[in-house]
Amino acid sequence: MLTDREELSINYKNISMYSQGKINENYATSFEEAIILTNAVNNNDKNLNKKSLIKLLQYVHPRMKYFEDIDETSDIASKSYMYQVKLSEGNGKSKFSTGLVFLSVTDDEFNIKLPQYIESGLESLCNYFKE
Repeated sequence: MLTDREELSINYKNISMYSQGKINENYATSFEEAIILTNAVNNNDKNLNKKSLIKLLQYVHPRMKYFEDIDETSDIASKSYMYQVKLSEGNGKSKFSTGLVFLSVTDDEFNIKLPQYIESGLESLCNYFKE
């Protein structure tokens, strides 16, 4: 079922399942890597998503050499798997998730784009509960 599509969806009766497909020419192996790949490329003039991703990664592991040296010129997408492995160390996965929420609430410039499969799942839930 893997294709070049950005997301894979399966709908059967009243059950829908969404899975991440290809993001920026890569396949994510985790939620964290899907976030990294979705935001690793400059998608606007201000690079808001990439800047926010860097801020999030440095929030999780502020003194880890893999994260403290990242800047806007870094090729984050090509190292996404290594970053997500490093996020698995210690309490990185939980700090990543709470960091997404914390920075979204406390930092007006923080702007992370959600992976397409998350967007589609949330849209499906919203549509279901509208009825």
